[in-house]
Amino acid sequence: MDHPRFDITGQVAMVTGASLGIGRDLVTALARAGARVAAAARSRAALEEVAADVRSDGGEVEAVELD
Repeated sequence: MDHPRFDITGQVAMVTGASLGIGRDLVTALARAGARVAAAARSRAALEEVAADVRSDGGEVEAVELD
């Protein structure tokens, strides 16, 4: 979502199912739009991979392992 009118800087978003598919894409899109994102899923390793990708792009993300 690299759209100039979609700016959610300063907001916090939580995404469940964040390690794969649509959830992963949402984490990336929300972070690019300026949100601080809590990314939640069952797999800690997969979450850390998503978080590393977001951080390398300049985003803010916290990986939260949940079941």
